[in-house]
Amino acid sequence: MAFRPFTQKHVFKKLVAPKERDKASIHSLECYGQNLYIGTKNASVQHLIFPRSSDGDQHPGQWSVREGRTRKLGSTSSVAQLRAVPLFNHLLVLCDRSIAALNMFSLEPIPALKKIQHVSLFEVWNPLLPDQTPHVQMVTSSSRRKVIQIHVVGVDSWEVMKEILVLQDPVALAVDGSSMCYATTDKYLLCDIHTGSSEELFPHSHSRQQAIVFSVGQGEFLLNGPEYLGMFVMKTGTCQRPPLQWPREVLAAAMCFPYIVTLQPQFLSIYSMVDLQQKQTVNLQGAKGLLSASDGVLVFTERETFSLRLVPFQEQIQALVQEGKVEEASLLLDGVQAHCLPDSCKQELQQNISCLAGFAKLYKQDFSEAKDLFIKGHLDPREIIQLYPDMQSIIGIDFHSQLHEKNKIKDLRSRWEEDRSVFLSYLYFLEEFLLTVRDTQQVLASVKEVDSALLRLYVELGDAESLQQFVASPNKCELDLCVPVLEKHKRFYALGSLFQSHGKLTDAIQIGVHIFTGRRPEDQVESGDVLALLEEYPLAMLLYLEFLIHNLKSEEERHHNYLALAYADRILQVGEEMHLKTREKLQQHLWESKFYDISIVLYCGTLDLASKFLFGSFRETLHQRRMTMLQKALSEAELMRHNVMRMQASKTKFRLDRGQTCDVCQKEFAEPQFCSLHGNMMHLDCAGS
Repeated sequence: MAFRPFTQKHVFKKLVAPKERDKASIHSLECYGQNLYIGTKNASVQHLIFPRSSDGDQHPGQWSVREGRTRKLGSTSSVAQLRAVPLFNHLLVLCDRSIAALNMFSLEPIPALKKIQHVSLFEVWNPLLPDQTPHVQMVTSSSRRKVIQIHVVGVDSWEVMKEILVLQDPVALAVDGSSMCYATTDKYLLCDIHTGSSEELFPHSHSRQQAIVFSVGQGEFLLNGPEYLGMFVMKTGTCQRPPLQWPREVLAAAMCFPYIVTLQPQFLSIYSMVDLQQKQTVNLQGAKGLLSASDGVLVFTERETFSLRLVPFQEQIQALVQEGKVEEASLLLDGVQAHCLPDSCKQELQQNISCLAGFAKLYKQDFSEAKDLFIKGHLDPREIIQLYPDMQSIIGIDFHSQLHEKNKIKDLRSRWEEDRSVFLSYLYFLEEFLLTVRDTQQVLASVKEVDSALLRLYVELGDAESLQQFVASPNKCELDLCVPVLEKHKRFYALGSLFQSHGKLTDAIQIGVHIFTGRRPEDQVESGDVLALLEEYPLAMLLYLEFLIHNLKSEEERHHNYLALAYADRILQVGEEMHLKTREKLQQHLWESKFYDISIVLYCGTLDLASKFLFGSFRETLHQRRMTMLQKALSEAELMRHNVMRMQASKTKFRLDRGQTCDVCQKEFAEPQFCSLHGNMMHLDCAGS
């Protein structure tokens, strides 16, 4: 957007009959809060009321005004000046060379305050003296005598406190504290209200209407000086700013810090007090006067009133930066900070200036300055990361961008699509910027996004060395976002290192082995090279050896030896549960394998484990053999006993009658075979028991 410190809005149009247009034309204005007062050429005062906004702020000119009361002053002269005294709800009106006091809301005269006669000019101010009864002071210039009077104004009285003699009648005056500056028909003078002493400043050749004296605050006055210069004069009589070079026909001036608005017959000119340059021109036919308001300037013609409302400083600064006027934006910030900005707001705006300036440099491919400005402005790195199409998925949903340059972002991406080399230069810029801020306070809220973006950059740029160094060192990469990228580009070794740096050792080892086991048979890497590479990763080597022996059916003795030794090493390093599982694998390997060298296995570092296995196996075999021999001996003894019994029985004759029973089981003898022991007759089986 183009830089405009003020926006214009129509406030009010006075509707009068055609015959009354000249008499009812607007001649003066006063504004306080929601109240606007219009003084007309036919001695009328009209009260207008602005609606109050929902947040409690008054914004003159933002809505249609409501008409209040109107007071006719009983004179045919113009209302020359209006001044509100909100401390007492007074409205002071200068008409027909006399000052009258009205109530600010009813516009009824205040009986206790009788008119002050013979006044050509007046001004009021609140001295804000501590530990005193609230009061207002007023300075008046007499229309009959060459004298300036200082009045003390109360709620129901006013009285002259001091008179200051002057050599010439003032035609314009302003007061700031104890200092008064006034213009005569040919010169400007300073006057100390307390002492009454005066000091000539410089002569002028302006008409009565063009002699301008305006207080800009802090003991400083703006004067329409010689050679069409706007002169800033301090109450000490010195100038601390260079003069404004303004047009010949300046009729009035008003201030809304840090801008000066001047009135010419056909237009308004707006100047900055910071760099004293013209910032805006507003075309306005027939303007008659200006009035400073709380958030802008009011302008009136014969029948209409307009508002020039100050654009918020942050929007002004953004507009300047977007136009490439970074230095001007910084000057504006420095100029307004002491007047109306707290330190926190100043710091925020200064950072915004730096960041916006950085984007302006970025679009011009001035990468070095852009990086420095982003760092100075504490820019959230996510604001830059989101510009890159392939990295938008990195940004979390809790991030809300503060950028207001969506159109430029689209233009930037279209340039990238047209020219790959331009896109690569922006990738290298992002890499350098992220590496610079990675270990600073600037990335506390976005460390995962920064590291994830760096990983993608290394992959995109094909920088394998930087990628490996990065994933092998401590990092905060978001695994869910980065693992698919490494898998897609077949960066398995980097993926294994990433798992390892995040403490996922099992996943890391599986990825380190998958690099070699996932290949087609014709693409297999020489096993000796792989084993040498995996020497520092024992578990990965163990898994790879299992792959060689169980999947590729390797019969090489060294593979079988290495696997036995790997099992033994693993048993010493793992907990009880894994210890048992690995021990079973070792035993299975020693039982089934025919290719390992027993001598190498028995004099390895894990000797005690192997001996326990061998002794255990021998004890089990010996036990089974002895049990078999014992059972055989028992069977032979039983047979011998039966033979003895048979031989003894064969030498004696017995008579077996029908119905005779066994002396042991008491059952009849069904068969002829029986035996007799100690005179008892029994079945053969019963004799055995």
